[in-house]
Order: sequence, then C-alpha cells, then structure tokens
Amino acid sequence: MRLAQYGPRPLCQFFYLNLTDSPARLSPTTMVNLYRFLAVCAAAAGPLAAQGQAPVLVARLPAANAVAAPRSGPVQLTFSQPMSAQTAAPDAVRVVSQWRGPLPGAYAYAGAGTATVAFTPAAPLWPGEPLTVAVTARATSLATGTPAAPTQFQFTAQAPAGNGLFGTGANDVRVGTGPQSVALGDVNGDGKLDLVTANNFANTVSVRLGNGLGGFGGTTEVSVGARPTGVVLGDVNADGSLDLVTANNSTLGTVSVRLGDGLGGFSGTTEVSVGSNPCSVALGDVNGDNQLDIVVANNVPPGSHGRASVRLGDGAGGFSGTTSVSVGDFPQSVTLGDLNGDGNLDIVTANNTVNSVSVRLGDGAGSFSGTANVSVGINPVHVALGDVNRDGNLDIVTANEASNSGSASVRLGDGMGVFSGTTEVSVGIYARSVTLGDVNADGNLDIVTANSIANSASIRLGNGTGEFGGGSPEVSVGGQPQKVVMGDVNGDGKLDLVTANSYSNSASVRLGNGRGSFSRTTEVSVGNIPYSVALGDVNGDNQLDIVVANYFLASVSVRFGNGTGGFSGNTTMSVGTNPRSVVLGDLNGDGNLDIITANRFSNTASVLLGNGLGSFSGTTEVSVGNSPQSVALGDLNGDGNLDFVTANYNANAASVRLGNGAGGFSGTTEVSVGTNPWDLTLGDVNGDGALDILAANVGARSVSVRLGDGLGGFSGTTEVSVGSNPYSVALGDVNGDGNLDIVTGNTGNTASVRLGDGAGGFAGATDVSVGDDPSSVALGDVDGDGDLDIITANFISNSASVRLNSGGTGVPLPVKQPRSTASPVLQLSPNPARATAQLLGAPAAAEVQLVSLQGRVLRRFAPGTTRLELHGLPAGLYLVRAGRQAARLVVE
Repeated sequence: MRLAQYGPRPLCQFFYLNLTDSPARLSPTTMVNLYRFLAVCAAAAGPLAAQGQAPVLVARLPAANAVAAPRSGPVQLTFSQPMSAQTAAPDAVRVVSQWRGPLPGAYAYAGAGTATVAFTPAAPLWPGEPLTVAVTARATSLATGTPAAPTQFQFTAQAPAGNGLFGTGANDVRVGTGPQSVALGDVNGDGKLDLVTANNFANTVSVRLGNGLGGFGGTTEVSVGARPTGVVLGDVNADGSLDLVTANNSTLGTVSVRLGDGLGGFSGTTEVSVGSNPCSVALGDVNGDNQLDIVVANNVPPGSHGRASVRLGDGAGGFSGTTSVSVGDFPQSVTLGDLNGDGNLDIVTANNTVNSVSVRLGDGAGSFSGTANVSVGINPVHVALGDVNRDGNLDIVTANEASNSGSASVRLGDGMGVFSGTTEVSVGIYARSVTLGDVNADGNLDIVTANSIANSASIRLGNGTGEFGGGSPEVSVGGQPQKVVMGDVNGDGKLDLVTANSYSNSASVRLGNGRGSFSRTTEVSVGNIPYSVALGDVNGDNQLDIVVANYFLASVSVRFGNGTGGFSGNTTMSVGTNPRSVVLGDLNGDGNLDIITANRFSNTASVLLGNGLGSFSGTTEVSVGNSPQSVALGDLNGDGNLDFVTANYNANAASVRLGNGAGGFSGTTEVSVGTNPWDLTLGDVNGDGALDILAANVGARSVSVRLGDGLGGFSGTTEVSVGSNPYSVALGDVNGDGNLDIVTGNTGNTASVRLGDGAGGFAGATDVSVGDDPSSVALGDVDGDGDLDIITANFISNSASVRLNSGGTGVPLPVKQPRSTASPVLQLSPNPARATAQLLGAPAAAEVQLVSLQGRVLRRFAPGTTRLELHGLPAGLYLVRAGRQAARLVVE
C-alpha cells in the first residue's frame, strides 16, 4: 500500500491510496491502520468540503493495472467525500474498452450522494479485455460542487483458464500489401472482435470482420496516407463507434483519421500534421478534457534528436496543436500509461539507435517533462507497459530487434516514474513487436513477441515477480546439425536428443528432464561431416550407443554409451561413397543390430552385420537408384524379414529391396514419387496392415504417399502439400485419434503438420514455427504428458527446436512462414549443382556470397546476381548467403 499526500497540510493530511495488494494479501496490522485512516478521512471530509477542498479518489476496485479483474463485478470508486448525483453518470465516470470503445447497452450507476460510486456493466466484460476508467470534472462534491481532479487508470478483465499453448485451427487472413501493424476491436458492433492492419506498401488499412470463432472475412480497404506503419482504434468523435488512426511513415508527416460508422465502415479524409516520419501512434486523454488525443513517435534519421508529437482532440474527430516532446534518438514505438501514480498519462518511447526507453511525465494538461532514459537491450523497436511483478506499478517491456539471440528487456517501475533492473528474456531472433497478456490464466502477465527473422512468436510465461520462462525452447547444439534422433541415453526414463553436426564433426547429446527441457552435456567427436545418426544397443550392454554416417570419409563411426549420457570409443568402418543416412536393424535374424547406409554418390546401400559385441563385418553393397539420400527399414512383403527403401534424389523414385533374412537383398523395384525426394519413412497410413512409403520431396513442396500391398508392391499418386523444401519427414499420431499424421521439416523455418484420416488421406495446413533451416524432424513425448512433441535439428541456427503438443488437440505456435515480398526465401536450382546454379529470392541490394562449411567466403557475387558460377569448386556442401538469408548448396 502506498499513501501519497493530497490537500493542504494545516487542515488535514489527505492521501491518494494505491492498493497494490488485494485485501486478502494485506496483513492484519495494515488492514487496521487502513480502516483507521479511512475513518479519519471521513470525519474530516465535512470541514474540508466546506472550505472547497477538491474531492480525491482514495480507493479503486479493480486496482489500477490489475491483470485479472472479475468480469462480472462492478467498477467501484471511493472518494474523499460524498459526491453529487451527477457523479454517478457516464460523463463523470467513463468506463471505456480498448476493444469496443464506451461499453454498449444498459449499465447501472450507483452511489449518488455518497463517497462511493459504482458502475456495473449490463453484461460480463470480455475475457482479457483492456479497459480504462476516467474520472472527469463532471464528478463534483455534494457539499460544494467542487470538481474532482481528472484522473484515469487501466485494468484488464480476467481471461479464462488456459495452458499458454496455442492450437491448430488458426488461419491466415489475407490483407493488403506490406502489413506492418495490427489492432483488434469490435468495429461493427456485433460483439465480436475484428481486426485491422496498416498496409505499408498499399497505403491502406484492411478491415476484416470477426465471426467470433477465430475466423475473419470481408474485403474492405480504407485509403489512408502514405506508408502507414502503425494503426490504433478508438472513439475519437464520441459517437460510440470505434474510429481508426494511422501513423504514416513518410516525410509528409501525417496521421490519418478515419471515422467509423459502427457497422464496419470508415469514412473521412482528415490528415493531421504531426512532423516528419511518424512510425507509431497511441491514443489517450493527455489533457484531462475527456477526449482522446494523439501521440506519435517521429523516427527522424538516426543522429537527429528524436521527438514525440502531441495533438489534442476536440471530441469531434479533429486534432490541433504543435507540441513536440524531446525523446531519445530514432524512436520506433510509443505508448501511454500512468507511470507515477498521479492519474495522468505519461509517454514512453523505444529509441532504436541508442538502446533506451524515454520516460516523459504528463501534467494532465497536455504537457510533458523529464529527461529520464532507461537503458534496455540492443535496438529496441517496440515497447509495452504492464504490471509484470504484481506490485501495482506499470513496468516496461521492450522487443529488441538486433540482439543476437533475440531478447525482451524487462524494467520494473517503482510507481514514481523510475525504472530499474537488467532482466533480458531470451526470445526469437529479430523480435519486432511485444505484447503482454495472461495467456495461461494464472493471474500473471506473460510476454509474447513476434520475431521476423525467426519467423515465430515467442511466448514467455511470467511468474508474477518480473521473471519469465516457459514457451517453446531452442536447444543449442553443435555446428550445422543435419539429423536429430531421440532415446533414453542415461537410463532415467526420459527422452534425450542426439544430433549429428556436419560442421563441428560431432554428435551433440542433450539430456531431457521429462518436462520438455534439455540440458547441455557433451559433444561426442565422430568422423568428418557427419550427416546422420542412429541410436541402438550394438554391444549388448543394454545401453544406447551412437552410430553416425560420415559423409566425406565414406565411413560410419560407432560410439558406445555408458548409460549415464557419456559415450566413448573410436570404432570406424568403411561404407560406400558419401553416406547420407544410417539406420539400425537386425538384418540377418541373429538378434544383433546391423548397420545400413544410403550412399549418395555410389548409388548403393551398404550393409554391415553386427556381432552383438560392437564389431561389424561383411560389408555388402546393394545397388539402388540415383543419388540415394535416405534409407528406411521395414517388412514390406510380410515374410518376417527386414527390407529397405531408399529415397533417390535425382531419380524422383524410391528403391525397394527385399531382404532374405540372412543379410542379403534383391529386387529392382523403383516406385515413382515427387520431385527430388530427400527423406522418407514407412508406416501403415491406411490401416490395412501393410507398410506404406512417405517421401519428402524438396523440389515439389510435397510428401508422396504410396500405399503398400503387403507383398512389396506400392501404388497411388497422392501428393500432400506441405511447407517449402521439406528436407525431413516423420510419422506419428499427434492428435490422438489413432491415425498416423505427417510432420515435415521445411527450409521456410517451419514444421508442417498434416493430420491423417486413417485411410491414406491427409488434411490441414498447420505450419509450426521452428529454428532456422530445419534439416531433420523427430517426434517423441519429451514432457511426459502422453502426447507426441516435435523436435527439429536446425542447420543454420545450430539448434534443436522443441515444440510441445497441447494434448492431442493441436500443436503449439502454429505460426506460418511469412511470404512477404520484402523477405523472400533463397532458392537454388539445380541443387545439387555442377557448373552453375540459378539463384532466386535474394534481396536486390545484398551481396551474394558462397561460403565454406568452415565459414570462409570463397566467392563473392554482385548484388542482383542470379547465376552462380561454380567451376573449379570441389564437390561438397556449401552455404549461399545474401544479406540475412542463407541456403544450402551441394556441388557435385
């Protein structure tokens, strides 16, 4: 509880109460003192009122900045003296939703003639709805008619129970070109949230009406000024309907105001001059006249002194004034909130080039003062306010776009306009926007960021003390992981992950805790350029061992597990040229695991028979199709012996070779699949008891489904559309319906989830955001909740992404890869290539570089180059870089 003095000291000491805790959390002593204090104030109210003392708001329910206010309870205000009848009216006490404007329908005011005024809405508030309560000069003393000092505060209605995960069923809403900002509100008065976007390239605002079920429709485009980058909704002409306001980031320096008709339409041509390059806009009553005003951040060129422009509203949709408030350099975002508890709105800006947030305190008359700049992370681009540590004071959270690992800065407010702390919360790379909300309904604010380079939304759950965790973890592994597998390598009953890392020549072992997190343990040295890894007990000690395929050494390495997560040994065996994939299975029926590899340039599969003691012998080379990339084992013809299938990149086919149970394989069956199959897996997707082939085709953005007849034959032409360039495919029942589903890892930094119907068909369009350039995907229950989770090995970001399943009803974070023309995906064709390769999707102004796996730039090409000359390069794996984008290139 904080008491701030009001009123002249000689008469009586009146105080402003900020109840930062609910009564249940206050100590008995504090409660007794509080009641004594209120009794003294009540006794003194009469004499003070007689002398014209202005009424003071001494208690609020809900509390200021409350995160989970009851949706059905009243808004209750207690003043320092009895109030006139006109105080209990909407022009004296205004309750306004940021989503709906003034609350619609019938509502009740009570308390006229008493010190406590209550407002009860006609229907429950919406879940998670942000609201503002404003006391205007129409609130007057019963005894003297003296008006109360204008004041306002915010709170948020309680959200329903949740777990912080986000399920399938989300859609992508088509809007105008280059959307830069989005806002939610009920613009047509049907009680459902609608969305509006500011479209930077089209100079429009898209209006899409919500159906209340998560869907949005309509095609309305509202013309606004040049280069809109920010949009907000609010009732600027006091007609009860939401209007839209955009910040237009051009040298013309305007804010567009378009008035809503309450039916989803907007009209008008008002352009408010606000100074050069406004990039962000906020609405709020900064001068206490009960009308919404405009505040914008002007991101004038770096090095010029930054400013925030203030334009005062007249309540009819007009704005005037020339106030310019000095802030830090290159402000990218602005927001408003009462930071020092005086009931007036203050300005906060995120200053991109000086790594700070400016705090400017309002006087309630439209002026701002102060020079405080709060240090935050590198290149803050967006700022949000909320009470993240539940002390009743607003705190600052910024999204920092240039932090190497992605961060959100948290700075805690003391309620007097001062901020402290150094907390940096790890989020996705290039965080561009941040918002706060209670996504898991525990009463604490959580952080959500939109990450433009990582193509993801990061969710970090708050614990109510200003600390954040949870979300979907990224697990650091070795350089350029190519394959990820899962198994319990330390015998604790929890799944661990192992990756094969082609750049660091290692296998990363990360131990799982059974709750979805993994700890760093060891890097196991293996051969040169390991491309694939398999787990199995090859020496009969009941511990999982590691087997990797070494691409450039034409060998496999075996490392023996000790059962505690450690691995040792240096066994290496020769196989065919450039092994791309390795799997384990008992190929000769002796009860011991054997090795089989798919060898890309010798067009063979190597078979090595194990003796059960960790040794292997009798290398057999089985001829398969052109450029085998992957191999899978299964009994395809029902004879009880393991057979194998390879995905042949250059042949657009899968080779089927039937086993004789003694380690030999025969046959010449070639099953046609999609363009450039890179990975495949086997499973019974149509429930007939026979294994089917599913191939991920990097050249076709598809997975080929070929149904097995149980005799070694395959048929069908089904192609399931997935994300861009799928390099990996896995099967598992991710939604708990008993049918196998498809999950692919795509170069668009996503994992596609397609749900099976049990008859060989697949549907859905969910794409889960993961790390940069996933090269492998695996499924397993890593958090012990009984459903399958997604794990990807990410080639460029050197990480493994863990995405937790929300319990068979969907996959968390279904955020699609943006397809903006401003951030295309690099495409190389052909790939693998020999003399030349065609490059598409590179930023026009970016130099193109050909880089070795050791990070050395081998060749440079001028911006705009589309034909890459490869003559003289040794065969192998390279990276092509253009700006912040990169893609793999195999040179033959």
